Amino acid sequence: MHIVYGINSARMRQIKTGCEAGTLDVYKNFRCNYVTDVMEYEAFVLQLLKRFGREYSMFHYVDGTGTMAVLSRREDIPHRLKWNVKNVIEYLCG
Repeated sequence: MHIVYGINSARMRQIKTGCEAGTLDVYKNFRCNYVTDVMEYEAFVLQLLKRFGREYSMFHYVDGTGTMAVLSRREDIPHRLKWNVKNVIEYLCG
């Protein structure tokens, strides 16, 4: 399961390739955090696709039932570094 996102990460390459091919693996019933937010993986991918200008891609659902989240309770992190899903998607799709 590719979890790490970055502009040239394996998961971003997989998403772009899947968009071009018209089918994309999506983990069903899987929640994980993207910086400060915890959300369904499918919802995150849908937001990425929308930002890429793709409203629909055929999903191939893969069992991924569960939750993976590490949320910081630190108060000393500067506000400019406390990204949410929108910030992450803008960075990835820039």
